[in-house]
Amino acid sequence: MFSLTANIRNEMHKWWLHRKTKWFLLAIVLLPVGFAWLIANVQVSMGISAIIGTDFPLIMLGLLTTILLPLYLFMTAADSFSGESAARTMKIVLVRPITRSKIFASKVISLIVIAIITLAGGWLASLLSGLFLENSWSLSGIWDGAAAYMVALVPMAVVAIFAALVAQWFQSSTTAIILCIAIYGALKLLPYLLPQASVWSPFAYTDWYSMWLGNGVSFMKLFSVFVFLLSCSIIVYMAGLLQFARRQY
Repeated sequence: MFSLTANIRNEMHKWWLHRKTKWFLLAIVLLPVGFAWLIANVQVSMGISAIIGTDFPLIMLGLLTTILLPLYLFMTAADSFSGESAARTMKIVLVRPITRSKIFASKVISLIVIAIITLAGGWLASLLSGLFLENSWSLSGIWDGAAAYMVALVPMAVVAIFAALVAQWFQSSTTAIILCIAIYGALKLLPYLLPQASVWSPFAYTDWYSMWLGNGVSFMKLFSVFVFLLSCSIIVYMAGLLQFARRQY
């Protein structure tokens, strides 16, 4: 267990040293601030700001979970697997007294921790950005926003594990990112072409948090989606672990 936690700390340290990490976290903070300021100054005369106020964190969550966070997880996973393989630093990790299963687990856990940090930062930034908007602060609105951001972690964990699997197929980080985006984009668009296919696509549930808002969805429906996402996570994780165990670095 100590080797696992030590390697998680090592992965998080490497992530923090990347310059793009700071730029991404800064963007997560500044984007809702800029968006809220724009609404408050341009559309206040139309009364839209009063409508958007309490829903603003959820609007930003939709942007975060659909586009920004998946793309960033793809890039981070590519750096963690393809990038280290190309730089031949993966061999240094493999000679340490730690099993391959724990190395893979530490990298996946680090991706999920990054998703948690991003979601927490996005929620806090969008909540504080509500100071620019009218009727943005209410106890129920704050609770709904916090719950939605917490629930959103489940589909984002699936995205992270998927990225960890695909990133191992290539030596080039750029190629791994492009393929991740292509597969993700195709599966996101598939329900528009084949609506029945959305039931079997884990990426169709990036807005799963919306099902938790209000009382419109039954508990059994929420539970069945959770079990589906959990099953996808386990299958993809085991496939990634098998690939990591077999690959020669």
